[in-house]
Amino acid sequence: MADQATYTCAHCGATSYNPNDVREGYCGACHRWRDDPLLLADLILAEMSRLDELARIRAAIAILTAKERELTEAHENAARVFME
Repeated sequence: MADQATYTCAHCGATSYNPNDVREGYCGACHRWRDDPLLLADLILAEMSRLDELARIRAAIAILTAKERELTEAHENAARVFME
C-alpha cells in the first residue's frame, strides 16, 4: 500500500489525510486555505516576532557583556589599590 498523502496546516499544525484537503490545501481544523492571505500574514508576523525576540536577546547579551567588563575592570582596579 502506498504512503497516503497528507496536508499539514502551517497555521495550526493540524494534519489532514483527506484527499480533497491535500489537493486544495485546506485545513478542516482552523478552516484556512494554504494560500489564504491571512495565513501568510500570520506566518510573516510570527517570524517577525521571533526575530524581534532574537534582537532583544542579543541586546541583553550585549548589555550584560558590557556590565561584566565594567565589573571586571572595577575589580581589577580595586585589587591594584589593595595591593599597593
